[in-house]
Amino acid sequence: MNAADVLEANEGAVLRAGLTLVALGAELVAGRIDDALARADAASRKFPEWTALEDAGIAIRGATREEEQMPEIERAILGLVWAAVKGAIHEAVA
Repeated sequence: MNAADVLEANEGAVLRAGLTLVALGAELVAGRIDDALARADAASRKFPEWTALEDAGIAIRGATREEEQMPEIERAILGLVWAAVKGAIHEAVA
């Protein structure tokens, strides 16, 4: 299954992720960095078991240097987000 198929199959999650990114971006653009950080902190507190799983995943990836442990939907959205952020950074410093 390629990234487009994964994103289409998980349309609801993709929509929620996109809306969350828009809200986060609006806070950053407005200079409300503390609010953006608080949003991230609140999200991690809302699902503490996810934080524990993410920490375990980070440890596994650090030990194995592979991203195969990451679910396909997460990998697809992370690829989109990273491409957008990387592009914005390159444009800002060019």
